[in-house]
Amino acid sequence: MTFNWPLAGPGHYWSLAVEEHFYLLWPFLVYFLTIKRLRKVVLVIYGVALATRILLVSKEYDPFFFTLTNMDSLAIGAGLAILEYEGSLKKSSYYLNGFIISLVPISILWVFFGGNSNPVIQIVKPMLVNISCVLLIAFVISSKRGVVKKFFESKLMNFSGKISYGLYVYHNGVYELVKKHLPIKNTFLLFLCCVLSVYLVATLSFFCFEKFFLELKKYFKNRTAAIQEPELAQQVSYSKVPVN
Repeated sequence: MTFNWPLAGPGHYWSLAVEEHFYLLWPFLVYFLTIKRLRKVVLVIYGVALATRILLVSKEYDPFFFTLTNMDSLAIGAGLAILEYEGSLKKSSYYLNGFIISLVPISILWVFFGGNSNPVIQIVKPMLVNISCVLLIAFVISSKRGVVKKFFESKLMNFSGKISYGLYVYHNGVYELVKKHLPIKNTFLLFLCCVLSVYLVATLSFFCFEKFFLELKKYFKNRTAAIQEPELAQQVSYSKVPVN
């Protein structure tokens, strides 16, 4: 789509391709590199994505769909995972304040420059959105209580996360079918029917199809857990020793 090559199939699947490219590479980096080097790789990936967006925009190509221009959003998420793994996340209030502040420039860009294909916006907007999302996720991870924490830990959100792959894969097709076959003129009611329908299809997909493949995970031993279990057992035994 970036280079205007012939294509066929659901248009929104471009993002699945980006994820596949990243996930084919990232596990090997995690396996072979130390945490210190992974942090450097995250910065390199972020820099390459920014440079690629600048290059494509300068050549008048749309950078929205290309893997190299989108991998910074995955890299910054990986960076957050590293911080969480190390226990380096700070007070949750910092992330909430940062998230709220980040919405200001994003809202300004959306209201005044949305849909204009402004070159500068195409380069900067992904960075702002990435930072905003990461700040929100960091807040949810680091906070111990609160309305936002309860919302993301609710049964609805947990279930939505479980079937989220199906929600994304099927939503375009389901929306089109609902709009075509249900003579509903009320916009809100039509939207509600679309959402409920895609939830139904995604649920059926998860329990009738996806779950079969997810159950195959039991045949793969968790190497990290196997390494850590003896250490955890030793820590527990030490904690039971009375201290004089």
